[in-house]
Amino acid sequence: MIQMQDIQESMILNYISSDEDDDMESPLINQSPVEIKQKQKKYDQDQSITQIPSELSFNRNMDRRINETIVLQNHADEITLKSTKNAKEAYQREIIKELVSKQKKRFKVDGFNLDLTYITDNVIAMGFPAESFEAIYRNPMPEVQKFLNSRHPNNYMVINLCSERKYKHESFYKVAEFPFDDHQAPPFNMMVEFCQKVHEWLTANSNHVVAIHCKAGKGRTGVMVCCYLLFSGKYTSSQDALAYYGLVRTQNKKGVTIPSQIRYVHYFSYALKNELVKMPFRQIELVSVRLVGVSHGTMIRVQNNDRQLIEKAQIVSDKEILFAFNDIFLQGDVLIQIFHKSIVSESKILQAWFNTNFVSLSPREQVFKAEELDMSKKSMKHSTQIQMELLFDQVIHTRQRSNCLSKGK
Repeated sequence: MIQMQDIQESMILNYISSDEDDDMESPLINQSPVEIKQKQKKYDQDQSITQIPSELSFNRNMDRRINETIVLQNHADEITLKSTKNAKEAYQREIIKELVSKQKKRFKVDGFNLDLTYITDNVIAMGFPAESFEAIYRNPMPEVQKFLNSRHPNNYMVINLCSERKYKHESFYKVAEFPFDDHQAPPFNMMVEFCQKVHEWLTANSNHVVAIHCKAGKGRTGVMVCCYLLFSGKYTSSQDALAYYGLVRTQNKKGVTIPSQIRYVHYFSYALKNELVKMPFRQIELVSVRLVGVSHGTMIRVQNNDRQLIEKAQIVSDKEILFAFNDIFLQGDVLIQIFHKSIVSESKILQAWFNTNFVSLSPREQVFKAEELDMSKKSMKHSTQIQMELLFDQVIHTRQRSNCLSKGK
């Protein structure tokens, strides 16, 4: 009886013989066991040889796919790392901006995060639109451009109040400049011209807006914004305008804080009420400046309309410091600075801005108390003791100057 194994072997031998010679017969019974095993071995070898290419191809494909997967995973890891790094850096930038903004309110709508506030529907107060490294902690110029161009396309004017920095007017739809120095009061006439410019722009079209900025977008910006709030009739009281600006622009309700800047807002309000806005500046004579509560070794500088008139050292009179003058005539905006000066440097102690149109000559002594003086932080520690007394005279009475000085009135 032919066993199953014999049948399988026969099939194998038939396959082998058919490969070698189709006409040759290979009956199972004519083959010896040794021959059968040899041919079976050959069959197995042939089968393994035919399988090698497919296995190699499979292995190569697997290796290729594994390598591709590794590359994709590495790329994904790089993207994840970059995304994490970018997110971390963006978060750090936002934190820095928040710290620089301090108590100022920020605009956080529609993906924007800007040091910017709508004071009214058409008046915006904001920080300087910066470029390069400064954009890390201030308003980035591209973001400000995107904000204004998307929310107020072809309907906005940007007003730069900085004397220390500018940018190309092509950066925005419309640009105007009213420059004055940081921590200083603006020239009175500049406030008038500013308000007229803003009012002309805003009333020309109901869609028009104005974006006003200095460096930080608080002090200088606040002075001019408050003046326009008074000019436009939104407020009739300088105190109310200042309070409103502080409430809307800051978290702590401290908008305009420098005494001389506050004084000029009061001047502007008074001029509007009494129709003195276009009145020529009167001329007065500065007779003397007396300081109380200020240490010796100080100097004084008197500046009138950007022109320095005098710089001199102190005269000591008893326990006070007295600066006496001859033929110092003032007209318009005046700055008086008190400072210490060495060979290599000077340090400001205090200063005060005033305008001759708002100085009372009856009495002829103008007293600036501590809270009305712009003081350094060091001076503020003893601020309750500090006072500056200015003695004026009308120009027509200059011959009586010596009597005024001797009487101290």
